[in-house]
Amino acid sequence: MHDRFADNDDAAILTAMSNIFNPVVQKTDKANDVVVASEYLCSLGYDNCREDLELFMSSMHSLVDSGSKVVKHTKDAANLVMKKKDMYPAAAELALETTSALIFVMVSGFTDGFLFSSGSPACSIEF
Repeated sequence: MHDRFADNDDAAILTAMSNIFNPVVQKTDKANDVVVASEYLCSLGYDNCREDLELFMSSMHSLVDSGSKVVKHTKDAANLVMKKKDMYPAAAELALETTSALIFVMVSGFTDGFLFSSGSPACSIEF
């Protein structure tokens, strides 16, 4: 995990990963996050990353915009994508990577708060 996030882009990647699943951050504000996260996923060998992330975010934000209580926190969005991992494989991988990164950050003692923006850490993903 350290090798994946040890370069100068680590904060941008981790912030993008966190924002993707944060239903409070408006979809229109996530354009750069999608680019950063999709480039990261493509570097891991995933295809159609950007399209997959955009489709998932459209689905998630349609639930949020309709007033649904299904997605209120980051963990809800991560759980949703894990349930639909066949539809959004790159987004599901991003949820797993986000969880791994969060655990690494917590264990390493780096608690700047950029992954805690929704008040609900992604490490509580239910499988």
